[in-house]
Amino acid sequence: MTLRNGVEAPLAGIPERFLARFHDCIVMALIMLAAILLAVAAVVVGLLLGADWNWGDENTQAVVSSLLALFIVGMASLVALLYEPVTTARSGQTIGKRGQQVRIVRYQDGGAASASRCVARWAVPIWAGTLGWAVAAAIGLPMPYVGIPGLWLLIHVSPLWGRGRRGWHDMIAGTVVVEASWLAPPAGPPAPGP
Repeated sequence: MTLRNGVEAPLAGIPERFLARFHDCIVMALIMLAAILLAVAAVVVGLLLGADWNWGDENTQAVVSSLLALFIVGMASLVALLYEPVTTARSGQTIGKRGQQVRIVRYQDGGAASASRCVARWAVPIWAGTLGWAVAAAIGLPMPYVGIPGLWLLIHVSPLWGRGRRGWHDMIAGTVVVEASWLAPPAGPPAPGP
């Protein structure tokens, strides 16, 4: 693919992109699973220790244990939500992208994508999923949460028909996914010819 500055860049293949997304979804699911298990353990241990230590009545023990569990799940949700924008801003790759040997770069010149571009690229499918849920709920679908994966998935499959295999989230963020081994040429004036 020719980038905006005329440099040729080897695009990441569609199978590699989808496998990278799949692996990243597994990573986020494992983070959330670990948090849920910790939260359940916090509630159980809190209730058991609360009964032994006699700190307040049973309702107080349940509230404190539930708040601790909510805090654990909230922190894990934050980690899962920040996983993609933080890792791509640091290196252009998530764990899944590293495994598939692809990375995100600026469409303009192939340089490293800025943190704001990585956040925008990550946020587009999230916003689309939220919009899908809101529309599904507004029109009275019995299961409005179907709209969340529907539009989220639509954004992630848009590279199938996007020019230069760029998805809608890539177009909005000004990014492109290339093979990880490719290095953008250094910025600056072209070298004088013979």
